[in-house]
Amino acid sequence: MKIVVINGYAGSGKDSFVRMCQKIRPSKIYNISMIDAIKREAKSFGWHDEKDDKARRFLSDLKDAWERYNDGPYDLIKYRIELIERTELMRHHTADDIIIFIHAREPNDIERLVKDFNAFTLLIRRPSTDRAHGNHADDCVEEWGYDMIYENIGDFEDMEFEARMILNYIDGFDTVTPKEWVNELYN
Repeated sequence: MKIVVINGYAGSGKDSFVRMCQKIRPSKIYNISMIDAIKREAKSFGWHDEKDDKARRFLSDLKDAWERYNDGPYDLIKYRIELIERTELMRHHTADDIIIFIHAREPNDIERLVKDFNAFTLLIRRPSTDRAHGNHADDCVEEWGYDMIYENIGDFEDMEFEARMILNYIDGFDTVTPKEWVNELYN
């Protein structure tokens, strides 16, 4: 099983990238977030899926409070990883075929996922959207030394090509980065 921590500013194309990976390999790719449960609970406080700066700050503050109380966001992610692995193994898939993309913003969460699960880290950049949103989680997007950075500057066809290369790299089919692979293909 491969864990990929995916990060990027709002609107950079993280979910679009994971959906593209799911299109390429639909049955064994998962897309989860450190704040999935927080979003569900935020609705009971009146949050309605807004994505403005005020709402992003609210979600960040809720995550911080739950983290301080009992480390719930990280414990839930660990549980979800274990549940996905058990479910897929019961379906007779091998663990090596499973890729779990985890949206994690903060360096301390990324560090723990790398340490506990040998996670691969991927930053998605889209120059037109690279900006913080007034909360510490969004402010620290660039503070991690990512294994790979995908510059999302093309169309969906370009994204599909890049997604295929990145999946191959993550799967261990290649020992070079996708950019080096492209250079080898065209030289």
